Amino acid sequence: MGDELSGVWRCVIGSLGGLAAVISKYLGQDHAYYLRLLDLENQQIKIDNLWLGYKIMGPSLLFLGALMAWASYENHRVKLLAIAVAAPALITTWAGGATSATKFAFNFVSPAIAADASVAVNENVTVGNALKLFFGIGKDEERYRVVVGSYKDRTDAAIVAEKITKRDPSLKVFIGEKRPNNDFYPVIVGGYVPYSEAAKLKDRVKDFSITPEPYLSPYRF
Repeated sequence: MGDELSGVWRCVIGSLGGLAAVISKYLGQDHAYYLRLLDLENQQIKIDNLWLGYKIMGPSLLFLGALMAWASYENHRVKLLAIAVAAPALITTWAGGATSATKFAFNFVSPAIAADASVAVNENVTVGNALKLFFGIGKDEERYRVVVGSYKDRTDAAIVAEKITKRDPSLKVFIGEKRPNNDFYPVIVGGYVPYSEAAKLKDRVKDFSITPEPYLSPYRF
């Protein structure tokens, strides 16, 4: 192969640099988020959007790395790899782990999405929603309620709520509204809070052993 790398080898090394940037983004920004989605109810649409975003942007970043390496005059493999990683890494770093929709100026973020991005990225599996999730739009705006039980009879729900209140009067316990196409009244503890707070509260009420396993719900009502 000699001292000068061929265009093919430059592209191969460049693609590896792009792949490294993609893997780094997932491990550093999205793996914990993926595990969070697995811990929640009815989040398959958002999971599908997350993977679709990687299917779209992954090859694009590999191509960008290959293009940068191909255009470079560098022949040292390690230096060439560093060059190839740099351009995709700028995009993955800019994408961030969690970003408010209002911080973005490009046109595919509408005012409605900016007002409630956490709902928008969970409605359907689409290219637009996948890209928003890839770039972190809405992640830092997601909030959840801790549901300790669901009952068809509102009286049964009230009994459980009273038991939890007696166990810990400091907790805010109330009966939520039925979700659309759902006949059950949820018994909710606490407010509509970010994931970290909701997860701590979930672990707290889990020790009460009054109800089945509590879970987190993104439904605000």
